[in-house]
Amino acid sequence: MAPTHDAAEPQRGNGLSLTLDAEGRRRRARLAVNTRHHPDRPDLTVDDRRYLKAHAAEHYVRELVDGFPPLTDTQRARLAALLHPGVDDAGAA
Repeated sequence: MAPTHDAAEPQRGNGLSLTLDAEGRRRRARLAVNTRHHPDRPDLTVDDRRYLKAHAAEHYVRELVDGFPPLTDTQRARLAALLHPGVDDAGAA
């Protein structure tokens, strides 16, 4: 039997749902409309795609980190460096 889910919560590839707030639902709807009715205008969808991708990435990272054992300061700094390329360990650019 396939898992059921709320239509308002898009399913990610791993089967986990991604809960969107009102702004996320509005952007997803606008993206769908612009993609369907203006396929020749990708410029209309860039911001909404970026917002939804960033939201999905944040959700994924939050779930991943919540499952970690407590991180050491060194591990936390290494992860932060991955998210801020070009910034050295001291925090200066």
